Amino acid sequence: MKADFDEIVRRAEFRDRDVMGGVEAVRERYRAHYLSGQELYFSRCAPQEVANVVIDNTDVNDPKPVRTHGR
Repeated sequence: MKADFDEIVRRAEFRDRDVMGGVEAVRERYRAHYLSGQELYFSRCAPQEVANVVIDNTDVNDPKPVRTHGR
């Protein structure tokens, strides 16, 4: 599964704003921790390069399977 980072943050703002203390707190936490961790993981492990199928779930109403090179 994959989604654009902007969409990930948008969903988190809606989902986590109450537990994290507001939209700005969500944005800061995701930009400072989650997204940088994801970028590091993607650069080191290249999960989309070894997966058989990647689903682009940026638009939850229109998920698109994306084939990769796979194993």
